[in-house]
Amino acid sequence: MTASKSKLKPRRLGNADYKRGLIVLAVLAIIAPLYWLGLPSLQAKFLPEAPGGESGPWLVRPITAVRYGAMAIMAAATMPFIIRPLRKVWDQEDKEMGSKYKPLHKRPWEFAAVAIKATALFVVYGAALVFYLFSWTLIEPDGIKQRLPWTTLNHSYDAIASLKTIPDGERSESLIQNGPWYSVRLTSGRTIPLSPANEGTTPEELQAMTQFIAKQSGQDWEKWEDSQRR
Repeated sequence: MTASKSKLKPRRLGNADYKRGLIVLAVLAIIAPLYWLGLPSLQAKFLPEAPGGESGPWLVRPITAVRYGAMAIMAAATMPFIIRPLRKVWDQEDKEMGSKYKPLHKRPWEFAAVAIKATALFVVYGAALVFYLFSWTLIEPDGIKQRLPWTTLNHSYDAIASLKTIPDGERSESLIQNGPWYSVRLTSGRTIPLSPANEGTTPEELQAMTQFIAKQSGQDWEKWEDSQRR
Protein backbone atom coordinates (compact mmCIF):
# COMPACT_ATOMS: atom_id res chain seq x y z
CA MET A 1 0.00 0.00 0.00
CA THR A 2 1.47 3.34 -1.01
CA ALA A 3 -1.25 5.69 0.22
CA SER A 4 0.02 9.15 1.10
CA LYS A 5 -0.09 10.28 4.71
CA SER A 6 -2.90 12.72 4.01
CA LYS A 7 -5.12 9.97 2.52
CA LEU A 8 -4.74 7.45 5.32
CA LYS A 9 -8.04 6.24 6.71
CA PRO A 10 -8.71 6.70 10.45
CA ARG A 11 -8.70 3.47 12.46
CA ARG A 12 -9.62 2.30 15.92
CA LEU A 13 -6.99 1.87 18.59
CA GLY A 14 -5.21 -1.38 17.77
CA ASN A 15 -2.32 -3.53 18.91
CA ALA A 16 0.21 -1.50 16.92
CA ASP A 17 -0.95 1.70 18.62
CA TYR A 18 -0.83 0.08 22.07
CA LYS A 19 2.78 -0.97 21.42
CA ARG A 20 3.70 2.54 20.29
CA GLY A 21 2.15 4.00 23.42
CA LEU A 22 4.16 1.63 25.59
CA ILE A 23 7.35 2.60 23.76
CA VAL A 24 6.64 6.30 24.31
CA LEU A 25 6.01 5.64 28.02
CA ALA A 26 9.26 3.65 28.24
CA VAL A 27 11.23 6.51 26.66
CA LEU A 28 9.55 8.97 29.03
CA ALA A 29 10.40 6.74 32.00
CA ILE A 30 14.06 6.99 30.98
CA ILE A 31 14.39 10.70 30.22
CA ALA A 32 12.21 12.08 33.03
CA PRO A 33 14.50 10.80 35.85
CA LEU A 34 17.52 12.13 33.94
CA TYR A 35 15.96 15.59 33.85
CA TRP A 36 14.99 15.25 37.52
CA LEU A 37 18.58 14.46 38.49
CA GLY A 38 20.10 17.07 36.17
CA LEU A 39 17.91 20.03 37.11
CA PRO A 40 19.71 20.86 40.41
CA SER A 41 23.04 21.06 38.56
CA LEU A 42 21.51 23.43 36.01
CA GLN A 43 19.87 25.46 38.78
CA ALA A 44 23.18 25.76 40.66
CA LYS A 45 24.61 27.86 37.82
CA PHE A 46 22.17 30.65 38.73
CA LEU A 47 22.32 30.45 42.54
CA PRO A 48 24.42 32.67 44.82
CA GLU A 49 26.85 31.19 47.30
CA ALA A 50 25.59 30.78 50.87
CA PRO A 51 27.28 28.73 53.65
CA GLY A 52 23.99 27.71 55.30
CA GLY A 53 24.39 25.48 58.34
CA GLU A 54 23.64 26.91 61.78
CA SER A 55 25.17 30.36 61.22
CA GLY A 56 24.05 31.29 57.70
CA PRO A 57 23.57 33.13 55.46
CA TRP A 58 20.94 30.71 54.21
CA LEU A 59 19.85 30.11 50.64
CA VAL A 60 16.23 29.00 50.32
CA ARG A 61 15.41 27.27 47.04
CA PRO A 62 11.94 26.65 45.53
CA ILE A 63 9.83 23.79 46.84
CA THR A 64 10.13 20.30 45.35
CA ALA A 65 6.75 20.58 43.58
CA VAL A 66 8.21 23.27 41.32
CA ARG A 67 10.96 20.85 40.29
CA TYR A 68 8.31 18.34 39.17
CA GLY A 69 6.79 20.99 36.91
CA ALA A 70 10.22 21.88 35.52
CA MET A 71 10.92 18.22 34.78
CA ALA A 72 7.55 17.83 33.07
CA ILE A 73 8.06 20.73 30.67
CA MET A 74 11.57 19.62 29.75
CA ALA A 75 10.33 16.12 29.02
CA ALA A 76 7.33 17.36 27.03
CA ALA A 77 9.40 19.82 25.01
CA THR A 78 12.09 17.32 24.04
CA MET A 79 10.03 14.16 23.52
CA PRO A 80 9.01 15.03 19.92
CA PHE A 81 12.68 15.34 18.96
CA ILE A 82 13.74 12.20 20.81
CA ILE A 83 11.09 9.97 19.20
CA ARG A 84 11.36 11.55 15.72
CA PRO A 85 13.20 8.48 14.33
CA LEU A 86 10.42 6.27 15.70
CA ARG A 87 7.79 8.55 14.13
CA LYS A 88 9.31 7.95 10.71
CA VAL A 89 9.13 4.19 11.25
CA TRP A 90 5.52 4.43 12.46
CA ASP A 91 4.52 6.65 9.54
CA GLN A 92 5.88 4.04 7.15
CA GLU A 93 3.97 1.30 8.96
CA ASP A 94 0.77 3.37 8.71
CA LYS A 95 1.28 3.80 4.96
CA GLU A 96 1.67 0.06 4.57
CA MET A 97 -1.56 -0.50 6.55
CA GLY A 98 -3.35 2.33 4.75
CA SER A 99 -4.72 3.71 8.01
CA LYS A 100 -3.75 5.82 10.99
CA TYR A 101 -5.06 6.09 14.54
CA LYS A 102 -6.74 9.51 14.88
CA PRO A 103 -8.50 9.72 18.26
CA LEU A 104 -10.07 13.13 17.56
CA HIS A 105 -10.96 12.61 13.90
CA LYS A 106 -14.01 14.74 12.95
CA ARG A 107 -14.33 15.97 16.54
CA PRO A 108 -13.17 19.62 16.23
CA TRP A 109 -14.61 20.82 19.51
CA GLU A 110 -12.91 18.10 21.51
CA PHE A 111 -9.70 18.75 19.59
CA ALA A 112 -9.94 22.45 20.48
CA ALA A 113 -10.58 21.62 24.14
CA VAL A 114 -7.56 19.32 24.27
CA ALA A 115 -5.40 21.94 22.54
CA ILE A 116 -6.46 24.63 25.04
CA LYS A 117 -5.76 22.36 28.03
CA ALA A 118 -2.39 21.32 26.60
CA THR A 119 -1.43 24.95 26.04
CA ALA A 120 -2.44 25.86 29.60
CA LEU A 121 -0.36 23.01 31.01
CA PHE A 122 2.57 24.03 28.82
CA VAL A 123 2.40 27.58 30.19
CA VAL A 124 2.10 26.40 33.82
CA TYR A 125 4.97 23.93 33.56
CA GLY A 126 7.04 26.43 31.59
CA ALA A 127 6.55 28.94 34.41
CA ALA A 128 7.62 26.24 36.88
CA LEU A 129 10.90 25.78 34.98
CA VAL A 130 11.58 29.53 34.97
CA PHE A 131 10.79 29.82 38.68
CA TYR A 132 12.89 26.77 39.53
CA LEU A 133 15.95 28.15 37.78
CA PHE A 134 15.70 31.85 38.58
CA SER A 135 13.97 32.12 41.97
CA TRP A 136 15.53 31.94 45.43
CA THR A 137 15.56 33.65 48.82
CA LEU A 138 18.73 34.64 50.65
CA ILE A 139 18.54 35.24 54.39
CA GLU A 140 21.42 37.52 55.40
CA PRO A 141 22.35 39.52 58.54
CA ASP A 142 21.14 42.81 57.06
CA GLY A 143 17.92 41.58 55.48
CA ILE A 144 16.17 39.10 53.20
CA LYS A 145 16.86 39.15 49.47
CA GLN A 146 14.12 37.66 47.34
CA ARG A 147 15.01 36.81 43.74
CA LEU A 148 12.19 36.44 41.24
CA PRO A 149 12.59 35.77 37.50
CA TRP A 150 11.68 39.38 36.67
CA THR A 151 13.19 41.31 39.62
CA THR A 152 15.12 41.23 42.90
CA LEU A 153 13.50 42.48 46.12
CA ASN A 154 15.40 43.48 49.24
CA HIS A 155 13.49 43.36 52.53
CA SER A 156 14.82 44.74 55.79
CA TYR A 157 13.87 42.99 59.03
CA ASP A 158 11.98 46.15 60.01
CA ALA A 159 9.66 45.45 57.06
CA ILE A 160 8.38 42.24 58.65
CA ALA A 161 4.77 42.68 59.75
CA SER A 162 4.34 39.30 61.47
CA LEU A 163 5.74 35.80 61.77
CA LYS A 164 3.33 32.87 61.50
CA THR A 165 4.03 29.17 61.98
CA ILE A 166 2.44 25.75 62.00
CA PRO A 167 4.51 23.79 64.55
CA ASP A 168 5.86 20.35 63.85
CA GLY A 169 3.19 17.72 64.45
CA GLU A 170 0.32 20.13 63.76
CA ARG A 171 -1.79 20.91 60.71
CA SER A 172 -3.82 23.80 59.33
CA GLU A 173 -6.92 22.73 57.45
CA SER A 174 -7.45 26.22 56.01
CA LEU A 175 -4.01 26.09 54.40
CA ILE A 176 -4.05 22.30 53.88
CA GLN A 177 -0.54 22.38 55.30
CA ASN A 178 1.35 20.26 57.81
CA GLY A 179 4.03 21.61 60.11
CA PRO A 180 6.75 22.56 60.46
CA TRP A 181 5.87 25.52 58.25
CA TYR A 182 6.72 29.20 58.58
CA SER A 183 5.46 32.34 56.86
CA VAL A 184 7.23 35.70 56.95
CA ARG A 185 4.59 38.37 56.35
CA LEU A 186 5.93 41.69 55.09
CA THR A 187 4.40 45.15 55.38
CA SER A 188 4.23 45.21 51.57
CA GLY A 189 1.72 42.35 51.69
CA ARG A 190 4.16 39.76 50.38
CA THR A 191 4.80 36.51 52.22
CA ILE A 192 7.88 34.31 52.25
CA PRO A 193 7.09 30.67 53.16
CA LEU A 194 9.76 28.46 54.70
CA SER A 195 9.46 24.71 55.24
CA PRO A 196 11.23 21.37 54.71
CA ALA A 197 9.61 21.37 51.24
CA ASN A 198 12.20 23.92 50.13
CA GLU A 199 14.80 21.84 48.34
CA GLY A 200 18.06 21.37 50.17
CA THR A 201 16.79 22.81 53.46
CA THR A 202 17.60 20.54 56.40
CA PRO A 203 15.56 20.58 59.64
CA GLU A 204 18.56 22.06 61.45
CA GLU A 205 18.92 24.87 58.91
CA LEU A 206 15.20 25.58 59.02
CA GLN A 207 15.30 25.94 62.79
CA ALA A 208 18.44 28.10 62.65
CA MET A 209 17.12 30.49 59.99
CA THR A 210 13.71 30.91 61.62
CA GLN A 211 15.31 31.64 64.99
CA PHE A 212 17.61 34.14 63.29
CA ILE A 213 14.68 35.90 61.55
CA ALA A 214 12.83 36.18 64.88
CA LYS A 215 15.90 37.62 66.58
CA GLN A 216 16.66 40.14 63.83
CA SER A 217 13.05 41.31 63.56
CA GLY A 218 12.46 41.42 67.31
CA GLN A 219 9.28 39.35 66.90
CA ASP A 220 8.10 35.93 67.99
CA TRP A 221 6.63 33.21 65.81
CA GLU A 222 2.86 33.08 66.32
CA LYS A 223 0.93 29.87 65.78
CA TRP A 224 -1.40 29.89 62.78
CA GLU A 225 -5.02 30.47 63.79
CA ASP A 226 -6.42 26.98 63.08
CA SER A 227 -3.23 24.99 63.69
CA GLN A 228 -4.17 21.78 65.52
CA ARG A 229 -2.46 18.55 66.51
CA ARG A 230 -2.84 16.00 63.72
